[in-house]
Amino acid sequence: MEGTKLTYNPDQEDISQLEMYGLIRNDHNTVRVANRIFETRLYNLSLSDEEMKNNVFSREGELAKNQFVQDGRLNMRLILERFIVTYM
Repeated sequence: MEGTKLTYNPDQEDISQLEMYGLIRNDHNTVRVANRIFETRLYNLSLSDEEMKNNVFSREGELAKNQFVQDGRLNMRLILERFIVTYM
């Protein structure tokens, strides 16, 4: 996926927690998604609207999807922040 690169900073609470649960890792001081299932789900969110309408996983989240795509790009920081708020 193309998008904004996030600098790895273990002092940030969200990065620290996501790394603790194995969802991200430090890749040359850049945050990288480490969990293949999570990466696949994020990729599915970035697909075109037509593909998303046919995707069983995203039908329920159609309204929420638009908040994570800005200027046609996936906002990884917002996804990670919302994940922490929702599941941690």
